Amino acid sequence: MIVHRTFGPLLHVRFRRKLSEFTRVTIVRDLDPGDPKTRSWFPVNLSGEKGTTPLELANFKFRHEADDFGKQLGYALGLEAEDFADTDAEDPDLTDEAKA
Repeated sequence: MIVHRTFGPLLHVRFRRKLSEFTRVTIVRDLDPGDPKTRSWFPVNLSGEKGTTPLELANFKFRHEADDFGKQLGYALGLEAEDFADTDAEDPDLTDEAKA
C-alpha cells in the first residue's frame, strides 16, 4: 500500500505501509468536546493492533455513508469493519484485552 500526503501546494510525502499491519476498518466520530453532534464528521480508517498508527482513508458527513464505505472496503480487503462512532474513548470494549 502506498500512502500520499500533501502538505501545502508543493510538498508531497510518500511512504509505504504493509497491508498486514492492519486488522480492521474502523469508523469513528470526529467531534470536538462541546460541539453539537450535527457538526460531526465520520472518518474511515485502516486500524491495526495496539501501537499501530491508524491510516485515515476518507471522511464523510453522514454516518451511513461512512458505514457503507467501511463495509465495502472491509469486504474488498478481507477485514472486519467496526463502527465506534458512539463509543466513548474510555470504553473498555475498545481495548484489546476486552476482545480476548
